[in-house]
Amino acid sequence: MNIIKSTFCAHRGASGNFPENTMRAFNAALALGVSWIETDLNLSSDEKLVIFHDTNLGRTISGSVALSSLTLEEIQSLDAGSWKGKEFSNEKVLSFQQLLNWQDSHEVNINYELKCDKTNPDKVVTILSEELSNRDPKKIIISSFSRKLIAKSIKVIPSYRHALISERLPESWQDISRELNLNAWHLNADYLNLSQVRALHGEGLKIRVYTVNNRAKYEKMNRFGVDMIMSDYPEKFLNF
Repeated sequence: MNIIKSTFCAHRGASGNFPENTMRAFNAALALGVSWIETDLNLSSDEKLVIFHDTNLGRTISGSVALSSLTLEEIQSLDAGSWKGKEFSNEKVLSFQQLLNWQDSHEVNINYELKCDKTNPDKVVTILSEELSNRDPKKIIISSFSRKLIAKSIKVIPSYRHALISERLPESWQDISRELNLNAWHLNADYLNLSQVRALHGEGLKIRVYTVNNRAKYEKMNRFGVDMIMSDYPEKFLNF
């Protein structure tokens, strides 16, 4: 089965075998030939966007405090790799600016998911807009589970593509899409069916699915004709 690489997205980098959302994971994905990477944006206490998925420490970094209670400097002093293996002990949390600069130096597109939904949307999107600093909209997607964040981001930086994330496609998806002026939905592949794909495409909306880590589901999503498949394992799927 031939897979078009432009439809593949490395979820948090090559996160199946490398510590998620770290430079090692992103470089590994790039070396495998991916054209898209997905990652997460959270906010530090000194209002810097950082590349980190969870609200609190504990899963990938030792500790239990809220990420938002730490400054960028404090966050970047922490070990973000050892949970995946001792060989990754030098990995650090990246700032948004560091990853944007890395992206500028490589032919790679990135889907940035806004995780900071408990923060004032105006503040988050203002910081996002300032840090993006007119970078190429063709290389960036902004996504979030938060309707408020997406609505604000579409209003402030309309030249970038935006997507609303949902575990399941809501019954009112058409109204939501029109209200927010969406151009895509990011949906859990476990709950997506072919009739939904056809309906969304019929409305001119893109469908990107997460997180597909087994071959049968990967082939199924390709048969459905979804626009992008996110997976933790680019090494599994790019060449079959």
